Amino acid sequence: MSSIQTGEKTAIVSKVNESISVKPPRGITYGIELELVFAFHESELRNNPSPALSPDMEIAKDLSLSLRRTAAFTNIRDTPLHIYNSWGKRPKHDSFAVPAPYTTEPQQILFDHLTNNDLMARFDIRDTMTWGEKAHQDYKRWLITKDYTVCGVGSHNLPEWLPNIVNASNHPKRGQASWDSIGLEIVSPVMHTQRAENRREIEEVVQALQKPANGTGVFITNQCGFHVHVEAPTDLKVLKTLALLILVYEEEISRLHPPCRQPNHPCASNNLESNRQMLTTKHRSDNETTPVVGKADCSIKALRSQLGWKELVQCFDDYVPEDDDIDYNLSRFMNGPATGLEPLGARGRLVNFTALARHLMPSEAGRARTVEFRQARGTLDHNDIAHWVDFCTGLVQLAHALSGDESRFSARFEGWDDLFSSGPGKKKGIDVFDLMADMGPCSESIRYWVERVERYQNCEIGGPLDRTDLEDEVASLKRDGDWAGDEEDDFVLHDDYEEDSRCGKIDKRVFANKVAGA
Repeated sequence: MSSIQTGEKTAIVSKVNESISVKPPRGITYGIELELVFAFHESELRNNPSPALSPDMEIAKDLSLSLRRTAAFTNIRDTPLHIYNSWGKRPKHDSFAVPAPYTTEPQQILFDHLTNNDLMARFDIRDTMTWGEKAHQDYKRWLITKDYTVCGVGSHNLPEWLPNIVNASNHPKRGQASWDSIGLEIVSPVMHTQRAENRREIEEVVQALQKPANGTGVFITNQCGFHVHVEAPTDLKVLKTLALLILVYEEEISRLHPPCRQPNHPCASNNLESNRQMLTTKHRSDNETTPVVGKADCSIKALRSQLGWKELVQCFDDYVPEDDDIDYNLSRFMNGPATGLEPLGARGRLVNFTALARHLMPSEAGRARTVEFRQARGTLDHNDIAHWVDFCTGLVQLAHALSGDESRFSARFEGWDDLFSSGPGKKKGIDVFDLMADMGPCSESIRYWVERVERYQNCEIGGPLDRTDLEDEVASLKRDGDWAGDEEDDFVLHDDYEEDSRCGKIDKRVFANKVAGA
């Protein structure tokens, strides 16, 4: 896609200035989840008055890759490439004890750091939470939890990420061997779009996370995401309008995000797939086929060659009739294909609708109905957070407005059929800035997104926003003394891997299994 030219920027801003702002009579609730990598000095595990590590336990460093690959440490099924890359713990005075991963020790350290900053925000700590456990939280406080989709970077790599802390000659706790890191998630309480104090609280927490400290630090890798849960519409027509907006504008909304947060990018494998999977089935046949998730071509060009706008709507209506089961059916369509293990569909989509229907599961009765926007890259920038929250909540508000205005509804979607009509006087098809014009954001917001789109269009392949930030497993095996091959070719690697100075020599775009010595 070509870069946005100066004249186009002016036209985009003018279009928004002339638009009618779309705001329902009331605000809506939302919550955010910030994924990050938390680094800490080993002394923080034993600090008084609230030592994170139990007195009867000791730190277990240098865990072998073979141990960290096991199910006790790594979520093998969901994110097999995201291998636990932190220290662990084991009982003292037991030389035969198998080390275990951290439970809440790093969370306790971060909790102490944040609560020492005299914030108005209040925090609780949790281990990694299941969906059932998440359903029973009241979300009145911020939660600090472990996140298995985000890995530490290994002590030997920390100087690349936190050079001013880990290896600074004047730092009282310098020395990379004494530092560890782990992936954490910070979950907000329920927020409201009309409460300015909520925005101030988010800014306060983000600033506290970045506040310099002798024994801790935080940073973002390309494994980190920033998710926004938005209160789901209760009106069936509004809910379906929102789903159609997401389906039709998926590629355009993706322009707002860097390469590492795009469907089919190796960094996002199994975790950020298209919501259009069910549109790739032979939906008008009695013998439907199961889509191959992550491999089917879900681009608007491929789908448009099979489905006009009317056919797309008919397909959608066939799967999601407006009845009492809409939460269930919409979840299975937008997050499909559903399986025995995932009866509501897989949550690893750009927008997660399973959070809409999980209240139907016996173990999660009472869970709030939300739509989870998952595509944004992790960030510790309050400005980035505010703009993505505004976009996500604005899209839900736009669905309210369009569902009650048939002419505007039709105008917003007719670009699907005009995708290939781009000559003089013809439509350009689908454009995310047309969507924003309907939302009615301020000019500053539009300029922010224009700048982001331009930046991401010109990203360096394999560069800072295109790396996977996966562990260099060849180097890890060599450090462990488990490397049985003479050449790095003894690993089965696909062709697309890049050099990455921040995560060792090889940052594998897709990694299979070790062959030599297996």
